[in-house]
Amino acid sequence: IVFPVIKAMFVAMFTFETELSDESITAILGAAEHRWFTAFGDYADNQAVLDIEITSGGVFDSPEPVVSQVPDGTLTVEFNDCASGTITYNIPSIGRQSVIPIQRLADDNEALCEELNAE
Repeated sequence: IVFPVIKAMFVAMFTFETELSDESITAILGAAEHRWFTAFGDYADNQAVLDIEITSGGVFDSPEPVVSQVPDGTLTVEFNDCASGTITYNIPSIGRQSVIPIQRLADDNEALCEELNAE
């Protein structure tokens, strides 16, 4: 999500564990190997370099606060134009890095993007 007024970006990335979990481990909601990463921060021009945070220890629908939110690597989002870009990530704790091409799925805000780019 891009917030043009405050020039900030929020990214939530859903992924899976790097290996399948032990079959004896069960999850009450979803699968035990599901993972979420989040990143938030400022952007300049067409790029944001954000710290990845891994959140753990939370319980669904619980009033208790999340136990742990730990930085673990970087996520760079770079837009080529209003319809495409790349995500580059580096997660040192698991020794993984890659570049992923991205493209706009819905064009409802593409006109606003083009207008903001013209300024």
